[in-house]
Amino acid sequence: MVQRGMLLKFQAKPLAFNWVACLQGRWPGYCMVCTYFADLSVHPSKAHNMFKKSLIAASLSLSVGVASAASLVGGSFELPDLGPGNTAFYNDGSTGITGWTVIGNNVQLVDATFLGGSGYDLNASQPDQWVDLTGGNEGLGKGVTQTFAGTVGQSYLLTFDIGRLLSRNNAYVSVNINGNTVTLGNTTPGSGNTMNWVGQSVQFAGLASNTVTFLGASGVSSDSTLIGLDNVAVSPVPEPSEWFMLAAGLGVVGFMARRRSLAV
Repeated sequence: MVQRGMLLKFQAKPLAFNWVACLQGRWPGYCMVCTYFADLSVHPSKAHNMFKKSLIAASLSLSVGVASAASLVGGSFELPDLGPGNTAFYNDGSTGITGWTVIGNNVQLVDATFLGGSGYDLNASQPDQWVDLTGGNEGLGKGVTQTFAGTVGQSYLLTFDIGRLLSRNNAYVSVNINGNTVTLGNTTPGSGNTMNWVGQSVQFAGLASNTVTFLGASGVSSDSTLIGLDNVAVSPVPEPSEWFMLAAGLGVVGFMARRRSLAV
């Protein structure tokens, strides 16, 4: 029988929810969940085994969400790899930017160190490259589009970052997803030749085939010389029933731990 006094040492360190530490078999005190099990007088080795089983159960309960993941690719615009300090231009209909089709002429793929020697900080949102929707000949109504597979009726969240050079006007992007258009922008105040990035998101109902289009927004007071786009991603929004299944699964594990402690 494990005595409660023997378990006090496991609570000496600050509680931290560290999944990696738990799966590596470290003792409670590193992992909040395992410390909870220890407080119920469950031996640490059993606690870890039970927690691993709960992770498996949780992953199964969310399998529907994983299966509903969308297949958008190239959202960080890292391919083709231009190399440090370089840039490239793509014309209407080009598929040269991996995963995307260009709308309009001279849409520009930019490396973060481009023009670095001229006093510009054209940093990417992540990690090295981004797209300038205004392109080399500067103008609005140009951009990129992509069609990707999804699940009918599944709710998705489209996330992306809009960049603007702080020394220029606000940057606005027209986002069309499955025929519905919304205009979002980056209006961060500031000055200087440094890129600033702001995250935006749009929730939409999935189709078997989904199309997203990003254009430099016209009809608003948007800068027409530089509008950055980066870090585009689509992820399924868990349904309430999936969250309930996950919570119920973890609750059962806790209940089993308490029964074991009372039986000792």
